[in-house]
Amino acid sequence: MNRVLVGVLVAVLAVAGCSTRTGGVPVPATTVESETEEPAGTAADYLGDLAEFDPCSVTAPEVFDGFGDAEWGAVDSLDYCNVMVSLDGGGQVLLSIGQLDDLIEHPNAPEIEQLDSGLTIAQPSDDATLCTQLLVFTDKVSLEVTGAVVEGEAPQLCSVVSTGMAEVARVVEAGEVGRRDPPDKSLQPIDPCTLLTDETVTAQPGMSGAERYEPPGRHVCRWSASPGPQAMTVRLLFTAGLPPSTSQPGSAAQPIAGREAVITPLPEVGSVSYCLIDSPHLEFEAPEQDGLVEIASVWVRAAQGQVDLACQVATALATEVWPLLPSP
Repeated sequence: MNRVLVGVLVAVLAVAGCSTRTGGVPVPATTVESETEEPAGTAADYLGDLAEFDPCSVTAPEVFDGFGDAEWGAVDSLDYCNVMVSLDGGGQVLLSIGQLDDLIEHPNAPEIEQLDSGLTIAQPSDDATLCTQLLVFTDKVSLEVTGAVVEGEAPQLCSVVSTGMAEVARVVEAGEVGRRDPPDKSLQPIDPCTLLTDETVTAQPGMSGAERYEPPGRHVCRWSASPGPQAMTVRLLFTAGLPPSTSQPGSAAQPIAGREAVITPLPEVGSVSYCLIDSPHLEFEAPEQDGLVEIASVWVRAAQGQVDLACQVATALATEVWPLLPSP
């Protein structure tokens, strides 16, 4: 894994605890008439198949020209698009735009605006270093715009996020959302929740009784052993970025089940430990960036001091999943 991206990951995980950005299972594009039929304005109504939604289509660096110099940020996900803004007067803000989630994952997200279309905007966080706004569809799926200060200070942080959200809402309501068209053998159409059974995950040490969560974007599947910031957690995810590398201290290249892989232990991320296993796949295209690939990953979080256990579980699960993936 790229050293810069690991640094960003460590910072995000330390702040967010168990809530890294992830994806999940698509909402059907059509509904069946019934007494529980959802009202018009669902995420699928606006975005189509949620697994094909292209988050880079709802933003662009020039949207933030009024705040300074903006450029596409490093790719590290299929679920959101990064824009880096170097603010006039100093400070840098990393915007991550497009993550889909269920609103229930943001229990403290007061509504701040009602749009004419019936969609709403909520804001679960607003402080000096992190600001998030959510575009909420009628089925309570949310599309996230998050800004994080990565250098210096940014007193206008939430204004930057609001500008990003205004463009997201405009594109969505105008029906201008783009969709990806992945190549043959791509990981993008595969639902990771179909590759691991609950029984396989809960049989792992520390994962007894774990419950599965399937976010709407269908690129990640997550199991949590219990509530709380130190609960053991497993994520199987398909993502994108620079090819995994051993530049991070402690990382090692180690083939697993016939696939190239890099294992990265992170012994101290706040009060927990992580182990990441990343395996490169096909080339991936993104705006103004070359050399990217799709990546199959297993990430395991454990209590601090249990990084060896995390890597044991991650390796066992990768060994189960890798043979089920298409050959690169």
